[in-house]
Amino acid sequence: MDGNYAEWEICMEADLVDKGLWEYVFTEMMKPEGDTNSAKKAIAEHEMKLRQARARMIRRVTAGQLPHMRDPDPRKVWAELRRVHRAGGFGSKLAMQCRFINAKMKQDDFQETAESMASWIGRVKAMHFELDAVVVDVTDEDVILVLTNGLPTTYSQFIITLDGTYPEDITLENIIVRLANEEGQQDIDIVKKEEEKVRLGESALAATRDTAATQKSPVSIVERRGIFVLNVQKGRTKRSRLQLLLSLWMSHLHFNFFYFWNASLEEEC
Repeated sequence: MDGNYAEWEICMEADLVDKGLWEYVFTEMMKPEGDTNSAKKAIAEHEMKLRQARARMIRRVTAGQLPHMRDPDPRKVWAELRRVHRAGGFGSKLAMQCRFINAKMKQDDFQETAESMASWIGRVKAMHFELDAVVVDVTDEDVILVLTNGLPTTYSQFIITLDGTYPEDITLENIIVRLANEEGQQDIDIVKKEEEKVRLGESALAATRDTAATQKSPVSIVERRGIFVLNVQKGRTKRSRLQLLLSLWMSHLHFNFFYFWNASLEEEC
């Protein structure tokens, strides 16, 4: 529960509703009274419901939260958990606001997007919800600023297009829809770039074979899982092979290839 009380509260409330125990935690359920058999039965059922509500909450927390749940009354347990986890001091609010304002969409070591747009939007909304829980006023405009400011550089053009949008059209709902559409467009662009890379690789491979045939060099070129392997047959010295590589590079190759040499073919110059 540490750090995710807001989410736990929603899930726990839904669970209590599903089990018919919500009233025993959130309302003043009067305990039945009387000495008749029906009254005794109602009292026993009431006490059983209280124990069940408390038990369900205990089963959905970690061991570190148990000291806050010693009271047999589930209403008091709920109130104690809220008091402990909904820190409303100035320092806590300031830290939460700083984390919200400085949030960034996740990226990998190569500065590529490592988080889906749906996940990013959900994370920002979750922080918004946590701020609401401690009575910090966050407007839709604040959420829009965090959503757009935390985007990677690949969305720079998208941010520029927002400058030409009418103010009345800049709503949270519209921005979320446009962000989802932009993600889809960028995915299409990535596919096109990969296809172009494959096409260039095939063209360069064909050009390399033509160059090798023109120079009448005993060269064989094979593509294995996207890696181009250049084999030079026996009879060529290290120097001549290096000269051949340099010639091929200067003539046709303008991007990275990996060349593997058979060590058994190497000879002294």
